[in-house]
Order: sequence, then C-alpha cells, then structure tokens
Amino acid sequence: MVSDWFVAGGTLGLAGGTVWLVIVTNRMVARAGDQLALEQRRVEASQRPHVYPESPIEWVDGTGRYGGPLTWREALPVRNGGPGVALNVRGKLFFPPPSGVVVPIVPTSLAPGESADLRFNWGGERQKGGGTGPGATSSTRTSPA
Repeated sequence: MVSDWFVAGGTLGLAGGTVWLVIVTNRMVARAGDQLALEQRRVEASQRPHVYPESPIEWVDGTGRYGGPLTWREALPVRNGGPGVALNVRGKLFFPPPSGVVVPIVPTSLAPGESADLRFNWGGERQKGGGTGPGATSSTRTSPA
C-alpha cells in the first residue's frame, strides 16, 4: 500500500514536470518567434530603398543641363539614398481646380546611390479642364560619385 502511494506521487510529480516543460517550451517558442520577426524587419530595412528629391543648384536656377531642352518643368532630380534597389519609382503631380490637371511621372528604377531625372508626362492623364504639354519617355541617370 505504501508503495502504491509512492507510485501515485511519482506519477503526479512526472505529470507536473511535464506541464512545467510544456509551459517553458511555449515561452521559448514565442520568444524565438519574436526574435525571428525582429530579424526579418531588420533585414527588410537593410534592403529598403530611400528615394528623395534632390535640388542641385543648376535645377533650381534652370541652368546647365536644366537650361536647355531639359528644363525644371520637365524633370525632377531624385536620388536613391538607401541600400536597396528602387523599382518602378513613380508619382503624380496634382494641380487643384479649376484646372484639375494630373501629370504622371514616367516610372523608372534606381540602383542604390543612383541619381536620375524623373520625367513628367505632360501628355498623360487629364481630369476636367486638363492641359497638354510635351510628353517625356525617358530619364537621365547619373552614377554615384
């Protein structure tokens, strides 16, 4: 009879230990999942492009390469300052009413550190009272210095 009590106690102890191991394992799996999600966000951030407009003085003044056939009205200089490739960089200029003109930017891609002139497609989309202008189909690129 005493031995039965020892067996029952041992069984209960084993069951308690198993429950404790389940709880500890679940916590470890949750922490590992959190660490994996954090690492994934870190890797994504290290490959994310950061495209921003540049305003070289020749673009602001309308001189140099922006004073001839390519003017500041037709191009917006941008740079990819991030470590990742910027694919299909695009945008639109919205003019408020009464013209309501929407001018799309011709999509382009930029390598890390690369600069380019985004071209406005003045002959593209129009809303009510839209205007017209010269269309553009390419971008001018410069390599990182």
